[in-house]
Amino acid sequence: MEIFVGKNDEQYGPFPIEKVNESIANGEFSLDDLGWYEGLGEWKPLRSIEGIVGATVVPTVVSNLPNNAGVPAEQVPSNLVWGILSTLCCCLPLGIVSIVYASKVEGYVIAGDIEKAKENSKKAAMWAWISFGVSLVGGIIWFIIGAVSGGLEGMGDFD
Repeated sequence: MEIFVGKNDEQYGPFPIEKVNESIANGEFSLDDLGWYEGLGEWKPLRSIEGIVGATVVPTVVSNLPNNAGVPAEQVPSNLVWGILSTLCCCLPLGIVSIVYASKVEGYVIAGDIEKAKENSKKAAMWAWISFGVSLVGGIIWFIIGAVSGGLEGMGDFD
């Protein structure tokens, strides 16, 4: 594919895509410069042209893919709900740790790294349970302190 490059209101090229990538690497062109090739409707930033190094092109969906293409082979629970609940109802700092791990699960599943997804899922669940446990222990200690201090208040009324 031959690409024309527009920079500073001037047109250069056409260049093979490898030459454009090389020119970007050398600083001659930037990803913000415009590019056009035959078949492209209008000039676009080089960053949006497929084949340009550093481009953020969204792949097009091909209709002849099998029905299960793009669907992960295995579903991994993120435990995000438990992280959110433990953050809101239990121990804020530990619940946030759970949310951070839970938020990574889907990305790893999409990337196909099921083992990392499972690892982050387990860590999210573990931190949610730790948050719940810390909250439970803190509640019990608070109840005991309240009961003891309430009992000590009543002991001074023997007059």
